Amino acid sequence: MNAEIAFFKGSKIAETGLEEDEKQFLEFLVGLIYKTKEECPKALFILPDSQALLKPYYWNGMGRISSLEAIEAVGTCWDLTCSVTKSLKAFDASGGHREKLRLCAMFYPEKITLTKFLQQCQRLIKENISFSVGTPGDPENLEAIRQLRSRLSMEIHVFIESLEGFGIIYSQEEELSFRSIDPYFKVKGSKNFEQRFKEQGMEMNEEPCEIFGKFPLFRIPKRIRAFFIPGDEIPVSEFEQEDSNYLIKLKELKESAPLYLITSQPYKEAARNFTFLFPLLSGGIFAGGSHILSIKKGRLPRREQYVSMDPDLLTFLKEKQAEYGCQIRILEHEDMIYRLTMEKPFSRVWRDAEQEAFAAEIPKESFRCYVEQNCFHIVSANADTERGIALIRQWFTISSEDYDILSDL
Repeated sequence: MNAEIAFFKGSKIAETGLEEDEKQFLEFLVGLIYKTKEECPKALFILPDSQALLKPYYWNGMGRISSLEAIEAVGTCWDLTCSVTKSLKAFDASGGHREKLRLCAMFYPEKITLTKFLQQCQRLIKENISFSVGTPGDPENLEAIRQLRSRLSMEIHVFIESLEGFGIIYSQEEELSFRSIDPYFKVKGSKNFEQRFKEQGMEMNEEPCEIFGKFPLFRIPKRIRAFFIPGDEIPVSEFEQEDSNYLIKLKELKESAPLYLITSQPYKEAARNFTFLFPLLSGGIFAGGSHILSIKKGRLPRREQYVSMDPDLLTFLKEKQAEYGCQIRILEHEDMIYRLTMEKPFSRVWRDAEQEAFAAEIPKESFRCYVEQNCFHIVSANADTERGIALIRQWFTISSEDYDILSDL
């Protein structure tokens, strides 16, 4: 079995009934949940009977699995014949991370009208859900498939499953017509989802990873939806001139996706020091990951979170002030402390031996420490850049492959 991705195929409801299908799925989930991080796959693909998706148990299960740290993607094939709102509500109710949800929305003209299907797609778009659209390549439905393609954004990939193994013989004209809609359409050798599940160990080499990313089975093209700027790693000179090459490039990138600054500086200090950069930003990760902000821009709502820390540490730091020759600087929001700093005079720095001795007295399970010249900073153990990026991704349902850190431009 491919270690990157796990598969679960639901039973045929007409044969087993919903109760037995739910039991089998829950047994599978329990086994997956109790795997160690090293044993756990990075993605889960589910192929249920369409009737089962009318019930909440698959959506609850996918939500629960998406909350696992090791899981990067979870998804299913769905014919969109049931409520998008209710399905996502069930997903959310189990702690679902929407940024990990992937859907293959399957258009079957005999089950749903084109108008209704497109309405359902619009609901997914409104909810910021990542999805692709698939349909069987029946020549009799060619005109409807053309309309489907023309009425969806080109950012949404429409893939066509060959029916060559199901009694359909394609003319050259039909093959070319389908390929004009789906550039990756192949008459021979391609496998639909049912066939793929019968060959779970197969390598997923049919779809190009450079287009569809780490999990090409979902057929969702990579698209950068956020840029993160490591401000403390970029030479200061790049931010001092409004017409610097770096800032000009950032202005261009801003047109395609929001920009977020990563810096150890608090928000107000960063606003002073990154004067020309700040008007371009949609927010950032400040104060060593203890303050995460996304300002309201266009359709993006304002979101903000401070990562609080145990204030009892302040008593201990006051006792250590004289010993280390420091002043205490406190960052707080509405009486909630989110960073403490032991600051030496500007002409003095924290020597390595001092850093090690002082850090050894601070519980690592509760706090994270980092040093910048004359400042020894302390934040919550839950505050760091990685978690800050993950939170912004969660706010705006950005997948693990749809962001970029601009270490070099």
